[in-house]
Amino acid sequence: MMFRDNKRLRRIELYLIKPSNYDDDGYVVRYFRGVLPSNTLACLGALTEDARKREALAGLDFRVHLIDETVQRVDVGRIARSQRRGARTIVGLVGVQTNQFPRAADLAKEFVAAGLTVIVGGFHVSGSLAMLPHAPAEIRE
Repeated sequence: MMFRDNKRLRRIELYLIKPSNYDDDGYVVRYFRGVLPSNTLACLGALTEDARKREALAGLDFRVHLIDETVQRVDVGRIARSQRRGARTIVGLVGVQTNQFPRAADLAKEFVAAGLTVIVGGFHVSGSLAMLPHAPAEIRE
């Protein structure tokens, strides 16, 4: 796999992040301990690990990092620094429900500003695209 500048891509750092939401005062909701693990993170992590084991990406070395923001802090700076020469960092904001979309959008803006590739998925995005004739402004943004 090649970069746009024709340098060889040797590794992908894939961060799958289940964003939290904001409380009424605008703070990120985070708990000391999680009660219910994120099924979305577990499934996507397992599928990605299976693809890695089967060498589905042409022998490309990739590492998967799972972060559930309801019990873990998302360190945008540390994640951004993981993109080094010969590596590409991709951030997937996964399982995003409508009440989590504002937080996901804020995280996405920070990651994009740091030069990372970001994808967003979950009920809010998929449901909005499936049910509405046009993508809502917040999704286009």
